[in-house]
Amino acid sequence: MSSTTVNPTMPLQAQAAANAHPNHSVLTMPLLGTKSSPELFQGDCSQVRTFLDHYEQLCTFHNVTTDQEMVASILQYCNTRVREIIEGMPHFHTPDWVRLKASLLHYFDADIFDERFFKRDLKSLVLRFRNQPIMSLHDFQGYNREFTQVGGWMKHKGKLTEHEHDRYFWAGLSPLFRSSVEGRLKQKDPNLDVSIPFPYDEVCKTAEEVLHRDHFDADDLDLLGPRSISSLSEKENVSPQQHDMRGGSV
Repeated sequence: MSSTTVNPTMPLQAQAAANAHPNHSVLTMPLLGTKSSPELFQGDCSQVRTFLDHYEQLCTFHNVTTDQEMVASILQYCNTRVREIIEGMPHFHTPDWVRLKASLLHYFDADIFDERFFKRDLKSLVLRFRNQPIMSLHDFQGYNREFTQVGGWMKHKGKLTEHEHDRYFWAGLSPLFRSSVEGRLKQKDPNLDVSIPFPYDEVCKTAEEVLHRDHFDADDLDLLGPRSISSLSEKENVSPQQHDMRGGSV
């Protein structure tokens, strides 16, 4: 019968790795440039968290668990400038991995990258797209991808409420396409509440239905063309009493 050794001072994840790979050690850590090694870290704030997460996973897999081993082994995956910065940090000389990691995140401005988007960025995106025709799934998916990059991230970080997220998404659709989607939504639900933003998931689903190539009216937007969008926009401008709260100013 096989048995496993439990070290009460070692984290459970590291114990599991040690039991699964008993021959792994700091000597088996992958060389820079090999398949499982991290990419060379050059101080990019957008990469520091990913780099450190990858490094910690490697350390766990190779049973590199002591502070001394962890602070020393990271140098091989950094360029000369970053190595010199690490070697100048107090928690490198008095090995403390947790504090060294915190210093690296602070020094390389990880928090700045975490603040990558603001409402002004989302408003700019919405205003840019609302004047572009959506006449195919490709057009819609292009808008959805860019919106998700900014609006989805802001919602995840708590910088937008769900209603704000949904309202901005709706506002970024061109007036003509918005009208088509709203019409389809009302067909599916005659009692649709138009006093609140339509849910993002439902708008996406309905937008794809409107644009689906197998549907009999799938070519309507192609037939109408971009000129109809300009006409509708002009009509909206002279009909303020018909203002749509979901697609209004942002």
